[in-house]
Amino acid sequence: YVEPPPLTPPTASTSATCRWPVVCPRIDVELVMRHLADSDASRFCSGKTGPLTGFSGFLKLKQTSTDPDEQRLIANLQLRFALALEGNLSRLHVPAVDKRLERQVAKLSDDLKAACSSKRSKTDRKAKLRKAADTFSKPLLEKFFYRYIPREVDKHVAGLLCGLKDEEVHGVRRVSNLIVLGRDDLLTAPLYHLLSVKPPDDEPELQNVYVKGAGLFKEQFQPAVPLLAGTPLERSYLWALSTESALYGGLLFGAINCPFKCTDIKKGRIFPGQNQTNFDTITDVSQLETDIMFFADEEKDGKPFSHPRCDMWFRTSDGEMVVLIEITDAHGKKVKEKAERLGEVVRGIQVEQKEKESGVRIRGVVLAPSDSEGASYESSAHEVQESEVAILRTDRARKLLGGLDHVFQYVKP
Repeated sequence: YVEPPPLTPPTASTSATCRWPVVCPRIDVELVMRHLADSDASRFCSGKTGPLTGFSGFLKLKQTSTDPDEQRLIANLQLRFALALEGNLSRLHVPAVDKRLERQVAKLSDDLKAACSSKRSKTDRKAKLRKAADTFSKPLLEKFFYRYIPREVDKHVAGLLCGLKDEEVHGVRRVSNLIVLGRDDLLTAPLYHLLSVKPPDDEPELQNVYVKGAGLFKEQFQPAVPLLAGTPLERSYLWALSTESALYGGLLFGAINCPFKCTDIKKGRIFPGQNQTNFDTITDVSQLETDIMFFADEEKDGKPFSHPRCDMWFRTSDGEMVVLIEITDAHGKKVKEKAERLGEVVRGIQVEQKEKESGVRIRGVVLAPSDSEGASYESSAHEVQESEVAILRTDRARKLLGGLDHVFQYVKP
């Protein structure tokens, strides 16, 4: 919005009278943080605060941290910050000072400064980062997360989550603003809208998958949820891929074409050859239910398991294939190492299935949206059978995020 609409008088309720969606650019979280820490610019509309130096310390920590748990916290906090900003964009054309937001952002800077300057231990720093994230987001985001199942219905929301073309968006009136992804000119809705509505009741399976995916995405903002409960990137792929398959009846990973219409999302583990009583899991993938998206259960009774063999997996609608998906924000050699480890898992499970003569084929997929150091896996179907694992990097991996690609922009390394 570049100026108030021609309404007299302009009031805070003008959003209710604006009928046409306006395509907005994505928020650049790091750019906002750098601006807040800059000494040469006013921080807020009120112009009352000085440089918020806690954000510069936070961005420096992001660039230097090698602790996986700390990196998860950093990504989670960035996402919370972006969502709080996103929720205020629909009021940009109304000149106003949001004192509550200003107070919370200034408090976040102070908390980040205390966390990033901590000299005691990494554990102490991580505890302070977690506290900063929870303190900041609770008053600003509670309206999005207090109800697990949204009440409001939007018949376009599943399509917006996957990303829609301009002609498909024509007639959408329930979204206060749209976001252009810049990839194939696809449009999506702000994250706060995607989290606060649901598909129509006359599409119960699609609604169930969408709402469960959104609920699992929301869980990462809850104070009681353990750190190992999934990164924002993992939760984004879980929600996006499950919804896309429920909506369109299939997924495509390079040359791996998967007929798969997701009807539910479930937590599980895959540990072939181990005693099933020790794990809430299945040891024989030929017994997996079809059309269910499973995601890794990394905890049991409040205690972490070892890292799972993959982050997500599913069995296709025809029952002939099980696909294991590993998600990573790594790049270069680390992506290749993950693919090699996943390949070992795929080959091991495939050997078991051949011995059982189940006829089930096992395939692996590594999604590495941050990796620009190698080409995405391009091959024929025969080559996929030989290598068992496809690697999708950069744009090819990000395309599978659908409308949640802008979440990747918030949390990318």
